[in-house]
Parts: sequence; C-alpha cells; structure tokens
Amino acid sequence: MCSYGYVPNTYVRNVVLDVIFKIGKVDIAFQFFRDTEGKNFLTYNTALCHLCKLRNVLGVCDVFRGMLREGFRPDFGTFYVVLDCLCKAGRLEESLQVLGVMISLGFSLTVNVWSMLIDGFCKVGKLSVASHLLEKMVESGNSPNVVTYTSLFEGFMRCEMFNSAISIVNTMESEGFSDDIFFCNVCIDCLSKLGRYTDAVDFFFSLLERNIQPDSYTFSSVLSILHVSQRIELLPRLIKEVSKYAASDVVVYNCLLSCVSKSRFSSHVVDIFNDMLYRGITPDWYSYIGLLRGLCRGGKLEKAIRVFVTNDLSHDVHVLTLMIAELIRLGRLDTAIRIFSKAVEEKFPLDVVSYTVVICGLVKVGSLREAFRLYCHMKERSILPNTYTYNAMLLGLCKSREEKLIELLVTEMVDAGIEWNCFTYNIIIRFLLKTRRFRAASILYEEMPSVYKASSTLSVEHFAQAGELSDDCNSILEVYSVDLQFKTNKCSNDLPDVATSLA
Repeated sequence: MCSYGYVPNTYVRNVVLDVIFKIGKVDIAFQFFRDTEGKNFLTYNTALCHLCKLRNVLGVCDVFRGMLREGFRPDFGTFYVVLDCLCKAGRLEESLQVLGVMISLGFSLTVNVWSMLIDGFCKVGKLSVASHLLEKMVESGNSPNVVTYTSLFEGFMRCEMFNSAISIVNTMESEGFSDDIFFCNVCIDCLSKLGRYTDAVDFFFSLLERNIQPDSYTFSSVLSILHVSQRIELLPRLIKEVSKYAASDVVVYNCLLSCVSKSRFSSHVVDIFNDMLYRGITPDWYSYIGLLRGLCRGGKLEKAIRVFVTNDLSHDVHVLTLMIAELIRLGRLDTAIRIFSKAVEEKFPLDVVSYTVVICGLVKVGSLREAFRLYCHMKERSILPNTYTYNAMLLGLCKSREEKLIELLVTEMVDAGIEWNCFTYNIIIRFLLKTRRFRAASILYEEMPSVYKASSTLSVEHFAQAGELSDDCNSILEVYSVDLQFKTNKCSNDLPDVATSLA
C-alpha cells in the first residue's frame, strides 16, 4: 500500500490489527498497534479484546491505561472482559482499581461482575474480602446467584472452614436455589482434595437419588476417587450409571477403562470396550491403553498381543510404551525387546518414557551392558534422559559396582541440571555406605532436601542393624540423627565433588 503512495487510515489499520491478532501473530500485532497513529475507540477495544482472550495481562493493563489516558470511555463490555482477565490471572489489586473506575464513570455493577470479583478473591484464599464484597453486592441491590454461592462454598471448603461452607449451603436453600451440576462437581472436588473420599462418593450417589444428571466431569472425578480410595467394590454400580448418563462420552469411557483396568475387575474391560463400539464411540489411544492394560492384568496376555497387532497400535508411542511395560512386568522381556527394536528400525516417534521402560526391564534382569547401550543410543537420537532414566541406570550400576560409569552418570546429571529425587539420593547414598565412603555420603546427605531425608534415614538404620556400619563411622550416624550433629561447609557445588569421590 505505502509503496503505491496510499497511507491506510485508522479504519483500515483496525481491520488489519484484528486480522493479525486472529492469525496468532501477537508480537507483530502489538507493534502494529503501537505504530498506529490517530487511534480511536475501536483500535483500543480490538486490542483489549484479543489480549484478554490471550490472558496477556501486561498487555491488557498497558492498553487499558492508554485508552483512559487518551480520554476514551470504555463501555460495559470492555470493562467486563478486562475484569475477567485480571481476576482469572489473580491480579486482584488491579481488578479493584478497574472496579473503582467503573463506579466513578457511573456504571451499575451487575450480578456477574460481583460474582467474578468474589470468585477471584475466593480462589486466592482472601475470604474476608470476598465476604465483604458479598455484603456490598447485597447493599447495591444485587442478589447473589448459584455462581456466587458456589465460589464462596469452594473458597470456604478449600480453607477447611466447614461451618461457613455449610452456612452458604443453608443460605442457598433458604433463598430457593437448588444445587446444579456445577455446584455438585465443585463439592465432590473439594471433598476429594480434603481426603474425604467416602463423603465425596456418598454425595455422588445422592445426586442420582435427587435426579441430578451427572456430566463427564462428575464421572471422571468419582472414578479417580474410587481408584485412590480403593473403593473398587462400587465399580460395577458405577458402570451401570455411566451407561445411563454418559452413553456417548469417550472421556468418561476412557476414565472407566483406566480405573477398571487397574482393579480386580480388570476382566470387565472387554465388555466396556465393546459397549463403546456398540454406542458408536470411536476409541482413541487412551481407550486402547485401558483395554490392553486390563487384558494383561486379567491374565489374557495373548489376547492383548492380538489386539495390539491386529489394530496396528505400534504407531502410537503411548500404546506402544504401555504394551512394552506390561510385557516386561509379566516376564516377557524378549517379546518386549523385539517390539521395541522393530519400532526403532521403523523410526517410530519413541520418547524418553519408551526408552526408560526398556532400560528398567534390562536392569531388572541384570543386562547392564544392553541397558547402557540403549542409554547411549537414546542420547545419539537426541532423546535426553530424565531423572527416571538415570535412576534406573544408577541402580543397576551401583549393584554391580561399576564405579567409573557411576561417576560418569552422576557428573552428567549435575552438568545437565537433572533434578535428583528421593530415589536418586537413596541409590547413591546406599552405594557410598556399602563402599565405606562415609564422608561423601555425609556431604550428599547435607545436599538432600529435607523432605527426602526420612527415607534415607531408613537406609542407614538398615545398614546399622545389619552390622554393615562399623564403629569408625559415627559421623555418618550422627548425620542421620534428628539434630544433624554433623555439619559440613559444603553447598550445592559439592555434587561434582561427590561424583569425583566415587572413583
């Protein structure tokens, strides 16, 4: 345009700005917005709406301030999307400032605006502010609705203020509000997070008695609760309810397959999978994972292999990894290696989990050379090992006392910034204790996060009870005492020194 002597006006630039945002070129759009001269209300509004959708809080604040500075009066819709963005991002101080601007410009606040603010403060645990806003809401002539009460109920439950939560429910009922499925889902979720699994399950079944229809989120939550709480005996009853209320939802069926496949009812996965097909639900890779796991754990390995081969599932890395893991678990390492090798030859998109599963299997049977070869192969393919990969390798190498390789892997972990978890520390500390490197073990213990130290204390107690710690190692025992009598001046930079001490 400009090369032909045409200078686009503000209207044209607004259209272009909208298009650039829609195609996802946010940085270019933002710069285009800044370069636009003679911005009008629509210019600011277009930028604000897109930035709010993208949750670009800094951009929203910048554009909104510019809009006010230039003297443009935002309409109610603009205020609403800005408030929504700020509340969801937890920027509550800014949201109150925007609220003040709304009031000063003479806008009347609606129930939705009040509810949005109350929800924001409930989510960050500022329940006193949320309660104060509720009072102001009522004073302004706006009556709370189910959404408002649900936010308050969730906030009180998360903070374990059960009396206040019950009071909210009583207020809802006294004002004639009935529980909707969203409120019920929040209630189940809160009870679950508080560890009150029995109450959550009982509440779910009470919904059915009150003819409140569960949705996919409800079923998914309850299935997870049954698995965590080991109330597997309720699965058959839940399977019937799924067929009634969620007959065409692949997510619910996938959750059901996953839960059943890990339970003593694993033989039911075939019936559930066939029911999916009968109802016209197209299974995805998650569906097949549930089916294959259930068959393997239900003693039908050969049938699982037939399903895997017949449906050509080796092309999906998730299903492939699951099948390999189950074969290894059942002692069919040769078959697992054969499937894995074929996937490597055909250049399937294997990931670090796939390699780690096979490495664990090889380490378990003592094939350290093959495990190390596979470890090197994954690095050659630019697949970076993670904490679990290193743990598997270190476990095998420490058992066979391959000190040079142990030093190599520990150094690699430190150099690559790989996080050490509880198992990593325990593996190395056990090795150092067995090889009587008490000073190095003490240094490593000092580096260990406190949350991991209890498990390592058990390791030392095990050695002490077995008589494997002699009288000359009082210092290492002191390290594991409650008061940590032994102290060292070492810091996080000592990890490479520990690696060196292994050689």
